[in-house]
Amino acid sequence: MILDDQRWIRNLVRIGLPAIVLIFYVTAATHFDYTPDDTYIYLQFAKNIVRGDGFAFNQGEPSYGITSPLWSLLISLGGWLGIDLYVAAKGLDLVLACAVLLAVYALALEVMREHLRALLATLAFSANVWFIRWSGTGMETSFAILLAVSTVLFCLRNEYFPAIVLAALMTLTRPEGALLALLVFVDVWMNSLSKKRGWKMAGALFVVYLALLTPWFVYALTSFGSVLPNTMLAKSSAMWTGADLQLTFTEVVERLAVSDGIAIVVLFVCLVSMLRRRKESAPAPEGMPKDMREPQLISHGEWLRFHFLPLAWIGALPLGYIVAQSQVVSRYLVLVSPFVTVYAFAVLSRLLARRRSEQPKLLLALSMAGVLIAQNGFAYHVWVKPSIGSFTQDMQECLIPIGKWLKANTPTDAVVFAPDIGAIGYYSDRKICDAAALVSPEFLPLVRSGQRLDDIVQAGAYRTLCGASYVVYRSHEPKSLQRQDLEPLFTKIVFGLAVSDMRTAYYTVYKVRGDHN
Repeated sequence: MILDDQRWIRNLVRIGLPAIVLIFYVTAATHFDYTPDDTYIYLQFAKNIVRGDGFAFNQGEPSYGITSPLWSLLISLGGWLGIDLYVAAKGLDLVLACAVLLAVYALALEVMREHLRALLATLAFSANVWFIRWSGTGMETSFAILLAVSTVLFCLRNEYFPAIVLAALMTLTRPEGALLALLVFVDVWMNSLSKKRGWKMAGALFVVYLALLTPWFVYALTSFGSVLPNTMLAKSSAMWTGADLQLTFTEVVERLAVSDGIAIVVLFVCLVSMLRRRKESAPAPEGMPKDMREPQLISHGEWLRFHFLPLAWIGALPLGYIVAQSQVVSRYLVLVSPFVTVYAFAVLSRLLARRRSEQPKLLLALSMAGVLIAQNGFAYHVWVKPSIGSFTQDMQECLIPIGKWLKANTPTDAVVFAPDIGAIGYYSDRKICDAAALVSPEFLPLVRSGQRLDDIVQAGAYRTLCGASYVVYRSHEPKSLQRQDLEPLFTKIVFGLAVSDMRTAYYTVYKVRGDHN
């Protein structure tokens, strides 16, 4: 009798899976007050949606300055129900993050058909440093991961219509969902016995996908003049250069290495071995139920083809960021992390399937889970947790007070130019002129041409493009900006903007003088 048939294994799963979710919930909830500035951008959009002003950061000015229109609507739903927007965003995010773990377990069980290894893979992913960091922040990350995992799960079960619906929802949550949808179409064609039928099926799925997205595309085009979010345009380069390409590649490698480096190495080595032995098949363990044997009986090559979608997603998403030369942050790459973890366990298990003794295989799976947990635990406690604490304090002592000061001390028609617009815009209730061009598309040509905050300010674009009456300037030196038309009012200090940049930064508020000649 194999381990997976023993009653104690099933009881372990019944106890272990809720325990994993509970431990993860408690861990993520310990930094519930960690709220990135981008969360406040969503909250500001949701505030205006609830007010009846549509998708707008600045009241009465529609703007595609959010990555996820669907996430904004979900937050707004909480507002319509009378729930505080801040609580709605962060609470829903944390609940969905817990749901991700259940979806990862379902995916792992579908791929490996072994309860214990599926549980170990779920345990390993629950410790993922980037997943923990972004859970409960009020961002769309957990929701996007849940949609991605669910899409792949339905595809593996050959239920393509639910899968394409979920892929469409993910496209409205993250633009990368369009890439996942494309891979779904390819997967349908690759795994159809008749290529003609495959083309027809892919065509039908495309019609469903397009029908679901068309209402939003029409609204976006008529309201914003574009179906692409400003966030996508502003965070990718319009100039394709070798230096930018190398920088993006380095960012992708570094962030993946921190959370998934070991799992990626295991996955890569095992995939190469399977490709070299693609005609071999992995026998099903003796005693496994018939309905759970079939995936084990096919050759390595057939197995890889059947699992094309998740394996292609692991490589295609980071490659897409590199080609687009995007400004990559960890929450973008965590979209591939559950698949890296699950398939690292899966391919290793498949290659060891011919071994008769179960104990060494189980010991190896336990060891890999332990190593992945240790790797991510080290990164969390050494780098991420201190950064979270520092950033949370900085928000409470810098950006939020600046927003509140602007509300209390400036005219209601004041225009504020700022490099970080979330908390300042949400708490100030003033019109914000966005240096990063997320909600101020007039700055997009400058940002995409490579101009940074210093260049934009020194050129006086805050005056010529948006008529700002106040400027919030960020630098690594106090009051470093010297312009005759700017009167410095006060400075706030930030001791760490991100895990990758823990330098001290100074936010100085300036008043724009009327006479600037």
